[in-house]
Amino acid sequence: MLNQVIMVARCSKIENNNDVTTLEVKVQRTFKNDNGEYDVDTISCNLIGHLASNTKEFLEVGNLIGIKGHLEECNGILTVIAEKITFLSSKKEEDK
Repeated sequence: MLNQVIMVARCSKIENNNDVTTLEVKVQRTFKNDNGEYDVDTISCNLIGHLASNTKEFLEVGNLIGIKGHLEECNGILTVIAEKITFLSSKKEEDK
């Protein structure tokens, strides 16, 4: 079986706990709801080891990132375990 997740999301929350960094990201759906608006899903992502330390140094809330990883159940909650993070743009760049 294949367990792979690839998404482009905006970081909305960053928490650092020892070797694990937890991100909360917002992903906009590709279709409109009945009101003609795009809904946004909030997804939890865990980063482990060197990926966690590098990401927490450079990532800020509001940045647009690409995430590649896999799904894993952690304490009864489905979570994305990130294997690669790509920095796509910062909120500061978009405000210019």
